[in-house]
Amino acid sequence: KQSNALAVFSPFLAASIHQLILGTPALPAFAILAPSTAHTEGKESLKPWDAIWGKMLRHIVCCGTTAVRRPSAPSLLCADLLRQAGITTEVNGNLTNKGFQFLLKEEKAQVWTLLSTWIRNSQSPSATLSLALRLSLLVGDKHYLSSSIPEEERPGLKDLTKIGLVQLSTDESVFTPSSRVTVPFGCPQCYLASSLTSSGVTAGVIIETNFRLYAYTDSETQIDLIKLFTEPLNQLPGLFVGTVTRDSARAAFINGVTADQIVEFLEKNAHPKTMESPPAVPSTVVDQLHLWENERQRITLEVGFLYENFPTPEDYRIARD
Repeated sequence: KQSNALAVFSPFLAASIHQLILGTPALPAFAILAPSTAHTEGKESLKPWDAIWGKMLRHIVCCGTTAVRRPSAPSLLCADLLRQAGITTEVNGNLTNKGFQFLLKEEKAQVWTLLSTWIRNSQSPSATLSLALRLSLLVGDKHYLSSSIPEEERPGLKDLTKIGLVQLSTDESVFTPSSRVTVPFGCPQCYLASSLTSSGVTAGVIIETNFRLYAYTDSETQIDLIKLFTEPLNQLPGLFVGTVTRDSARAAFINGVTADQIVEFLEKNAHPKTMESPPAVPSTVVDQLHLWENERQRITLEVGFLYENFPTPEDYRIARD
């Protein structure tokens, strides 16, 4: 409401905004934590949604290759969302230019793309939007009672389990939101990912001035993403070695990826060691990527018209002038 030209928030909204800004662990009034006896899943229960999310990304990556056998999408809903978002084509499910750009985005941007598509195409957009806002106010990886969610919004929880954003207990009485679904509107602290791979090595990407790239990761999906613009040289447990070449970069440009997106991807996934002597991506690499991109823009196409077979030279001059 308005009072002396100042906006006065309700106590609940003010507390929620305070939580989002400061990242405090206080729970919204509607959130009811499940008692410890209501679920027996421990940390192992967090793996299914990571597997679903990883399977979806791997499916998207393989849609952009010539592989005969592609891993299927985690669910029909997931496949529908990918088509509705323009990430894959309607006919044969191939990866679109927008899909290549989607893969190089930050995870929070990927989540928001899928969430916004799900909200727009749902049978009850108001209920799905309300559910997304509720989940964004919760703490990820915590167990909550499903009864704390209004009945008309609960079907949305089942949908979100199919794209790896929420986990439901067997009897659907308890739900656990992934930190992925709590970050689109939530606090920046939730964006922080683990800095260690399963091999115990600090994860990240290092690219040298000679265009040699070293990716310390155990994630096959991350490696597949890097292969979109690099030529593989070697792959060891926890380490991928490749090089960025003119041909590999041009292949990415043809698929709709821009030089700025590649540079942004390398910067956001840079190894912490590269921060000791910035910039994380050498200027020679940045400049060369833009030069390779500009090679495809040296010739521009414009619509033209051809007139021929004029009866007389006079008719030609009239048309010319």
